Amino acid sequence: MKTIQELDLDLDYKISNQENPTHIRYPIQSYPSKIQSLAPEKHPVIEDVLTGIKGQYLLFSSGVINIRAYGGYESILSAE
Repeated sequence: MKTIQELDLDLDYKISNQENPTHIRYPIQSYPSKIQSLAPEKHPVIEDVLTGIKGQYLLFSSGVINIRAYGGYESILSAE
């Protein structure tokens, strides 16, 4: 396996010298009462409250969306 330095990629990156990695937490405020999959094909606009992130899933109060499945889509998120 090659390291980043061995790969001939035109990337702007910085290597951290920190011994302790930064841990990022995404607390889940609540789970949807009924798990319903929200698909952009059926719901092109989702206006809901984001209650958490679990792996590749965005949890909303009315359902969940597997965001990895829509990697090629353009998404616009806004907050109030």
